[in-house]
Amino acid sequence: VASVNWDGPVGYTIVIPTVAEREILQVAERLKAFYMQKYQVDLPIVKDSQKESDKEILIGKTNRSQSNKSLDDNAYAVSVKGEKLVFDLGHYVAAHRAITQFIADSTAPGNIVPYEKTFDFETKMLGKYEYVWGDEFDSDSLDDLKWNFGTDMGARPDLVLMNDENPDYVKVADGYLRMSAHRYFSPVDPMVRYATAQTVSTQETMNFKYGYLVMRAKLPYKQGAWPSFWMKSTGKLVPRKTTDYFAEVDILEVFSSVHTLSPNLHKWYADGTHTQYPGEKKESYRFENYYNLNEEYHLYGFEWTPEKMTMSIDGVDYMTFDLSYDFDEGGSMGGFHDCMYFMMSNHLFTEHGAYIPDPEAIANDYTKFPIEYCVDWVRLYQEPGVGELHTKQG
Repeated sequence: VASVNWDGPVGYTIVIPTVAEREILQVAERLKAFYMQKYQVDLPIVKDSQKESDKEILIGKTNRSQSNKSLDDNAYAVSVKGEKLVFDLGHYVAAHRAITQFIADSTAPGNIVPYEKTFDFETKMLGKYEYVWGDEFDSDSLDDLKWNFGTDMGARPDLVLMNDENPDYVKVADGYLRMSAHRYFSPVDPMVRYATAQTVSTQETMNFKYGYLVMRAKLPYKQGAWPSFWMKSTGKLVPRKTTDYFAEVDILEVFSSVHTLSPNLHKWYADGTHTQYPGEKKESYRFENYYNLNEEYHLYGFEWTPEKMTMSIDGVDYMTFDLSYDFDEGGSMGGFHDCMYFMMSNHLFTEHGAYIPDPEAIANDYTKFPIEYCVDWVRLYQEPGVGELHTKQG
């Protein structure tokens, strides 16, 4: 696409909607930082309630006539209209995507490469659910209003957890969240042989009840790998109503398999007792064509209603848990109606692990490292008027 001339950015102002989502505010700051770093131009950021001027950079659905209000939800565009540089967004979810491409295409301050693109985003799913929360991982760091790091999957004598300050283990770049596990030898502890990322969690940032949660990700199906996408009812934003136990929902776990994953439900009682559905038997999903599975992205879905929990792969349901069935006859399934948070863990089975499903499952000298869990995006949809959503406020 041919570039067009634009007389900015000197003397320009960045304009965002008066009521702007966090993503819009973030990309305005990213664009401001870009022009300051590359051209030493300091651009003010204002709301569209301020008086209009000729030299403006418009981001999102502002009240200016140049802002396009008719793009589809899955579209975004950059154009020059008169003197104004315009970032049009069908939905604010595309904000980081639009700015990332614009910055990558920028070669000179007065050269703009206009474009219009679409991506795989829907504001409604399964006929009744509407988008309420998510992360596209299109920025260059993990958003601390959406995520925190946890130790729900703990360290072991031969496995250490690396914190969020080490990009070799947790990194947001090129539109993906990457969690990596490595062969690792500690300079102070000779027993340590492996290291992996801390759990990426919404325990302190987002707790919800009911809806459709879906992740597009590339999981490691390898010897020693224990990736998981799971939930617990011990979130920090809303108190539990069920106090005699907390609930755990394993949307998926890969138990050192090259082709199979498993879901499960657990109750963890205050007295230390633990039960699971259905006992020690695990239902599972097996990929028939798995030879390239470690390089494939799939949609891992979870639908939660007052009646049931259903797991799906690429839109096809493969396991449903009836929430009216008290699987351990403990007298309550209330924990599975408490608000929950979800996590993504890239753990390992090691020789000194607290749980080893099979002696052949543990990582060893023949395991190929690094083992990577790569997330393209994660999105939460809810039916209007059904369930709850609690988020951390900035």
